[in-house]
Amino acid sequence: MRDIYSHCTVDLFWLGEHNDEVSRGMEIMEKMEGFDITKLHSLGWRDMEEHYDKRYHWYPPRVDWTALQQLFKYAAIWERVWVVQEISCAPKVLLISGNNTMEWDLVERILGSNDYYTDAFHAPFSHSADTLTSDVFSQAQIIKTQRQIFRQMQSGSESKLLDVLARFRFKKATDPRDNVFGLLGLASDSLGVEVDYHKSVQDVFTRVAECLINASANFDIISQSQWAVFNNPSRHLGLPSWVPDFAAPGNATFLFAQRSVFSAGDPSCTVPCQVSPTGQLNIEGISLGCLKHLQPWLSWRDIHKDKSIRHRFWIMAESWLRNHLSPSQIQGAEPYAATGEPAFQAFWRTLVVDCADSPTRRLSPTDVEHEGKIFTAVHNDMSAVDELRKLRSARLLLQTMDDWRPTLTDTGLFALVPLMAEVQEGDEFVVLSGAKVPLILRNVEDEGGVGRYEVIGTAYVHGFMDGEARSLVKDGKLEERSIGLV
Repeated sequence: MRDIYSHCTVDLFWLGEHNDEVSRGMEIMEKMEGFDITKLHSLGWRDMEEHYDKRYHWYPPRVDWTALQQLFKYAAIWERVWVVQEISCAPKVLLISGNNTMEWDLVERILGSNDYYTDAFHAPFSHSADTLTSDVFSQAQIIKTQRQIFRQMQSGSESKLLDVLARFRFKKATDPRDNVFGLLGLASDSLGVEVDYHKSVQDVFTRVAECLINASANFDIISQSQWAVFNNPSRHLGLPSWVPDFAAPGNATFLFAQRSVFSAGDPSCTVPCQVSPTGQLNIEGISLGCLKHLQPWLSWRDIHKDKSIRHRFWIMAESWLRNHLSPSQIQGAEPYAATGEPAFQAFWRTLVVDCADSPTRRLSPTDVEHEGKIFTAVHNDMSAVDELRKLRSARLLLQTMDDWRPTLTDTGLFALVPLMAEVQEGDEFVVLSGAKVPLILRNVEDEGGVGRYEVIGTAYVHGFMDGEARSLVKDGKLEERSIGLV
């Protein structure tokens, strides 16, 4: 199919019969070419520059916004996985709606030669795109990226299968296996994945996950996956918990895989990985302890309408401290065992995943001093809670409020677990070689001396995000043991 599409003269991309809104969208695109500011104003779009930190934001009238959505978002063909090879490989593409046509090259000229690159860990427009751009043009930007990569493939460049699967993970197919098979032509190496419709969905997806691990020699596909394992009602039954459902991505929660901020496990794992005929992944893991107590925790979504959001959040944080730490620990008389720092400092560093933002980086000693003064001031006087806005990690604190909740292990470690994960007391925090962050595992049963576990989610464990677990194994303070992921 890749050969057929790449050698055609022109691909006619059929959006459907005539649609007034799609036609209007094409007219708007013709006027928008180059993002000429005078043309934007001539459309009646308003300049929002003065209201948003002096960054240029532009918003069309609702009727124009809807027209662009109908053109690039809501036409049914955009949802289908089998058209991706078609529009990505064809030298020339013509969008057709009834009697109206528009060349795809116009779309690429409007998007421009930007630095945005969509792969397994990057969104179409990073994290800073305005609402219209991310809402309307994300799909077009992904296609633009893939077309560019395809042209580079013809010159010998690489197109990784994991990146291709992640770019188009929200596409649909009648047969779930086609969410893999329909995209193999866009990868420079299929990694040994073969098209075989005699195999079940479970067998195909397990084989793909195995091949991705063997090719990368790491467990990013588990520990930093764009495909949600937990809280994913569309996930296929019978799929091993460590295997992504390539046909049902869900909403994943993970930590900074693309920046390699964390390195909890060794950089690589042993390959080829050992997968049993039943889909059990046999590995070695280092246990950091089990979840001791899970306190109810409100998310930012629960309280975002409240003007006193920071006040509400800090009340929860202080309540958590009182329920989990002794007065002497809170006051600093007893240090946090894993790092030797004051327990209160270890707690707030956990809340911000030990990072500052813009751009995301690990906290330096200067950052720790700066953030510590603010957190201490708020801890001592609740009326100073708005000072949290001055944190260098303010955005990451909001992320914690939105997606994570703190907990404590039975070994006295501060940890963050995904808010939407169905974690339970007794779930185990484990570091794997080749995994950037610890995993939350649940013991199902033991078999022949090997613990069998389900993957529940990923975690942040303060003091164990930079290879400390391996060092403690060498010192004889922790033990590595066999684990079977089922």
